[in-house]
Amino acid sequence: MRLLPLLLLAACYTQDAYVDTIGADYCARLRTCDRAEFDGLYTNVKDCKAEWRDVWDSYDTCLIEAGCTFDPKEAAACGAAIRKADCTEVSDGAWAEACLDIYACDAPDLLEAAFCSIGF
Repeated sequence: MRLLPLLLLAACYTQDAYVDTIGADYCARLRTCDRAEFDGLYTNVKDCKAEWRDVWDSYDTCLIEAGCTFDPKEAAACGAAIRKADCTEVSDGAWAEACLDIYACDAPDLLEAAFCSIGF
């Protein structure tokens, strides 16, 4: 029964939409957990989401060009990890480990994908 909500959520995570959804979750958690850092980086939540979108769009493009494939279930798990992260996990980036498998890369693609980087 606990798997059903995750499966329903995964259906909502399309490759085009997950960046905005996860970005909104990340920006909300950062603003709640470390307001000083948030205010130092962004003027408002809209700015945070826009930067998240820019960074992830570049990252996604790089991974797609490397031949990697998007996994909506992993994107849903990433979003859940961000929403559930406590403030320590937000500040040290521990939530990000749950986001490592959003794209699956075969062995030949893995080396090329290693050159893709996130600016966060």
